[in-house]
Formats: sequence, C-alpha cells, structure tokens
Amino acid sequence: MSILRAFLPTASTFLSAMLPVAVTTMDGCGEDCTPLVGVTEDTTLDSDEQDLVDQYGYFNLVGDCVGEQDLECEERLPDECDIACGSGATCVQVELEKIECNDIVEWSELLPGYDAGSKWKRKCVEIPAGA
Repeated sequence: MSILRAFLPTASTFLSAMLPVAVTTMDGCGEDCTPLVGVTEDTTLDSDEQDLVDQYGYFNLVGDCVGEQDLECEERLPDECDIACGSGATCVQVELEKIECNDIVEWSELLPGYDAGSKWKRKCVEIPAGA
C-alpha cells in the first residue's frame, strides 16, 4: 500500500507537468491565420524525385502540432527547404504531407480520447554545388 501512495504523487506531478504543454501546443492560428491557397498535400514521389532521394538522401522539416482545422493556415507550414541548405547547395522539396503528432501522452493512453494533433512535414533533398 505504501508503494502505491509513493507512486500516486509522482504520477500526478508528471501529468500536471505534461498536460499544460500538450494543451498549449494545440493553440491554433487564431486571428493570425492566412488560409492556404494553392498549397496541396504531395506525398507521391515521381521518378526524378525518387532518383534525387536515392542519390543524395533527404531531410525533413516539420511544423507545430495543431488541431486539424488549424493545419489550413500558412503559418503552420514548416520552413522552406532552402532554410537548411548548405552553402552553394540547392535544396528542393520532394514531398509535403500532413502527419499525426502522436506524443507520449497519446501513446500511453494516460488521457483517454486525447489527440496530439497533426503537423505538416516537408521532405527536402540537398543537391551539392556542382552536382
């Protein structure tokens, strides 16, 4: 019984520390939302894009976790690929997709019905200078 009493304060401290973080990450765009125009999810690599990935590899840039309705704001897109591009290299986007966030609170089922939200993921390829 004393082990259970020792565990309960620890579990409640953990939850109280995690819950505000989980809630604040899904705050949405609010008044600062610029609707996405001309931006569509692109999750299929054509043969040229696949060749680039095979030759140079790729890296991902991700946006913040938000509720589904807030993914339709430009402010929720991750940075463009060139923000992480090396000097002289060229970076190109080969994929843009919405993915689920799936954080530890959701995995552990500590809060039944909790949804960590979704985010945008941009797959980028860096092509070295002169290639």
